[in-house]
Amino acid sequence: MSKGLNKAKEVFTVSKTNLENLEKTKNYSTVEEAKAALKSVKDAKKKKDEEYETAKRTAEKAKEKKDHAEALLERYNNDIINQREEQTTREGDYKKVMLEKDLPESKWKDLTEKYSKTDTVSLQAKIDAHNTKKTAAESACKTAKEAIGDKERPHLKELEDAKNKTEDEFSSVQTILEQYNDKYKVNRSAYDALAPKMKERSMITEEYSRMDTLYSLLAGKVTGAHMDIETFVQRYYLEKILYAANARFLDMSAGQFELRMYDIEKAGEGKNRGLDLMVYSTVTGKEREVRTLSGGESFMAALALALGMADQIQENSAAINLDVMFIDEGFGSLDNHSRNQAVKVLQQMAGGSKLIGIISHVTELKQEIEDQLLVRRDETGSHIRWQNS
Repeated sequence: MSKGLNKAKEVFTVSKTNLENLEKTKNYSTVEEAKAALKSVKDAKKKKDEEYETAKRTAEKAKEKKDHAEALLERYNNDIINQREEQTTREGDYKKVMLEKDLPESKWKDLTEKYSKTDTVSLQAKIDAHNTKKTAAESACKTAKEAIGDKERPHLKELEDAKNKTEDEFSSVQTILEQYNDKYKVNRSAYDALAPKMKERSMITEEYSRMDTLYSLLAGKVTGAHMDIETFVQRYYLEKILYAANARFLDMSAGQFELRMYDIEKAGEGKNRGLDLMVYSTVTGKEREVRTLSGGESFMAALALALGMADQIQENSAAINLDVMFIDEGFGSLDNHSRNQAVKVLQQMAGGSKLIGIISHVTELKQEIEDQLLVRRDETGSHIRWQNS
């Protein structure tokens, strides 16, 4: 390729020289002849230029191939040197291993013939598994030793005896448990059979207890509460009387007092026979005995009871009409407010069909009573006269 390039250069140089000489000589008879010669020379030059470029590219490619071939040759030479060194090293390692394993080449060849590459993989897997178990066992041994520390080694004989003793005790307890289970089954069967009867018996006993308690109450035989049937019935009516009486008693006492019966469970205690009364104070929220009322309060309570009794008598007996009621004294023990409240209640009753008569010497009542029957006494006797409002 280098020779072709040199030849092309020579041809190019000659052609260039000829062109220059032709341009200098100008030995043409006509202009057209010169132009034709010039064109011919230019065409020839162009062709030679193309050939030159082609030869140049071919030379460059050849040079590249040459450089590549030289580089490969150098690399292969280096690889050969390295491979020879590696071969030498591997031969040394091979001989060293053979020496360490005390394995002559003849015996090694027998092993290679006996085992294949797949056997090698299997054997290596077994070796790896063995090493893994070995590592785990060593770790467990180390952990166990650390856990044991300075502890003394247990006496297996003593532990075995204790184990046998415990098993004997467990067996004995197990036998007792089975016996109890058998007894439980028998008892459970008996209970299931008797439960309905016991339930029926319980209902009968409860009914008997209720009837016996009622009988004891009616007969007044309850311990600590000697109240007979008559008193019990009287308490029933007294409760109704108190309901009507308290409506007036609350008005008279400005909502302060209310009459209540003794608790039936306390009937018979001391002098109480079931009809005693208590007074409840809405101010203190407590009950106290009626005898603790003042004179005026006692009068209002008695008046309220009388009015409540009258209401109940008339309510329970349609043939009886209590149209007239006289109240003798008692107002003198009341203060002005209480007296006004009592009179107000009586006036409300008198506003209906009842006639309320008040016998009193209290002067202040004259201002409250519209129709009055005045009684005056002198040397000749007593004199009466009506005073209407």
